[in-house]
This record gives sequence, C-alpha cells and structure tokens, in this order.
Amino acid sequence: MTKLHVGAHLDRPPGPKYLSQLCFAEFGLPNVMPKVATLRKWRAGLPEELKLSAVAPRSTRYGAMGPLQIEDDALSERIAHLRDAAKALKLCALVIPTGPEVSTGQRDRDRLSRYFERLREERLGEDTPLVWSAGGLWEPEMAQPFAKKLGVICSFDPLSGQRTPSCQPAYVRLRTIGGRTRFTEGMLWEAASALVQCISDTVYVAIESPRSFKEACLLHRLIVEFAEPPERSELDDGACLFSPRFEVAENSEDELDCEDGFDDEDEFDDEDEDETEFEAELRHGNSARTID
Repeated sequence: MTKLHVGAHLDRPPGPKYLSQLCFAEFGLPNVMPKVATLRKWRAGLPEELKLSAVAPRSTRYGAMGPLQIEDDALSERIAHLRDAAKALKLCALVIPTGPEVSTGQRDRDRLSRYFERLREERLGEDTPLVWSAGGLWEPEMAQPFAKKLGVICSFDPLSGQRTPSCQPAYVRLRTIGGRTRFTEGMLWEAASALVQCISDTVYVAIESPRSFKEACLLHRLIVEFAEPPERSELDDGACLFSPRFEVAENSEDELDCEDGFDDEDEFDDEDEDETEFEAELRHGNSARTID
C-alpha cells in the first residue's frame, strides 16, 4: 500500500496551525546554517511523527571552485555541517537541487557522482535518502536513469507530464517556476489523480509557492477524496466496493480543514508566540532563502 505525505516548503519552523493540518514539511536550509545545537533543539520541540525533509542550501553545493567541487576545502567543511544538520533534524530525505550550472556533459556527470558519493560517505543515516532535484538541461528522461545509476532518488513533477517513477521512496516537488505562478484547484486535482497511480510504498509531496500551505492542504484534501470508498448505496447492482491501495498520512489530533480563513502571514505561528532561537538566527542575517 502506498502512503502519501503531503506538505509545504517552509523557510522557517512550522507553528501550531501548520502542525494541526499537515504531517510533512520540506525545509529550505539557509545559506549560513544555524548551529547544530540550535537545529537539534528546534527538532526536539516538534512532534516526533512529523516527517521533515530539507533542501541543501547553495553554500553546500557551490564553492569558490564552482559547483559540486568537493576538492574545495571550504565546501567540504560545509558539506560536513550539512551532514550534522541532517542528523540533528532527523530528516526523512535530503534534497539536492541543481540548476543550469550543472550540465549534462561528462565532466558534470562525474562531479555529480563524486558529490553524491561524498554525501553517502558522510553517513547521513539509512533513513535519510538522497533526493536529486535536477534542473537546467536535465530532462526527466535523462535525469531519472542517471539518478538510478548514482543510487539516489530523482524528484519529479506530475504536472509537467513526467512519468511516475517506481523509486523507494518517491519524492514530488511542485514549484511555481516560469509561467506557473500558483496552483489552481484544477492543477492540484490533476496532480492528485497522477499521484494515486504511484506504485512506490512511500511518496513525499512538497509544494513550493507563495501560498504553499493552503495549496498543500487542498491537495491533501483532494487525495483523501480519492482514497475514500464510495457509499454502497451509490454503487450499481453487483458492483464491488472500491478498495484503495494507498493512504494519506494525516495528523492524528485534528481534522483537516483548509477553509479556516487564516492568512498566509499567520499560517505557521500564533502572533503572540515568542520568537524562537532558531528564528532569531534566521532573522539576523541567516534567512536567505535558496530557490533553484
């Protein structure tokens, strides 16, 4: 049975409102990452059942020598910090995005291979798969088989006509890029119908947009509608009840409600909540959000 985890891309810790609705989040680590002790303290304050992934910041992928050059001593040190951060946050996945600077040529293929091998050597943990979010000239038809060769997961976008891979787990990134400025209900319905066909045991779905939280809640609701079996009274004579082969991870305490009318500005934390140490670090110069 496939288990779907739907969440939003965040650049700050999720607050009570988020945690009452969704059980997964993709966190964009800042270029200057907070101390490991701060990350560990922050993670300890979140529910254990929250699935959390993180997007590696540009500073851990690009150095003075160029992209993915692990021979760069400064970049090597930042990769080691990334390893410690991943362990402190107890990640379910670490996402490595690449842009047009990483070509499809043999030189960059070799760099990608050495970079991911270095991350594996850092022993992030058996429960922390590496996810490659390929951009630039890397079309899915090229990226997916190369990712399999490297032993990493290639993220995919069902709204771009990409074929649903059978990797374990599967990782979906829905992002507002190019002419796509938001996700309409029709687009999310299309994504939901594609995701329920996924044959992977576990699927993580992260939405990155200006209204990512509301859109993640809506996608979650649409997938739940796919999963709910019809009432027997609605079936024709002799028809069998639908038995879904997937389930959607839900918060165990609160019923999903994406129509509560709150604004994006207060979707994560209550206004009267004190600023956390982690948020203070982000506010004092470390809050550069990386979008690749």
